[in-house]
Parts: sequence; structure tokens; C-alpha cells
Amino acid sequence: MPLNFESVKALYLNIKGLTTAVIYDGMQYVTDNTHSAKNGVHALFIDFRKAFDLVDHGILL
Repeated sequence: MPLNFESVKALYLNIKGLTTAVIYDGMQYVTDNTHSAKNGVHALFIDFRKAFDLVDHGILL
């Protein structure tokens, strides 16, 4: 079942940020390549928790 990128695109345009842009571009890349090769992605797991845990939250506030 293809992902609905219209809702993701609307969210992407309303929330401007590097993380959102990277996630959107990554999802677009995966689906474009799997659809062009007529292959499917069975599972894709990305754990962003560790990346955000490494950031010093004191400098963000």
C-alpha cells in the first residue's frame, strides 16, 4: 500500500525544520526507488531516540 504523501507534504510545508526535511526526503527517496523497481519495502525501522538523546537539552531551551 503506497504512502499518502499529500498529508506528509502538507505537514512538511507547515513545519519548517531540518529534521522534517530529512525525514520527508528520505521517505520520498525510498518510495520512489521501490516503486520504480517494482519492489516493496517489507519493513523499515528507524530509531531516532538515540540521536536526540545525544543532544544537550540545556542548550536547546
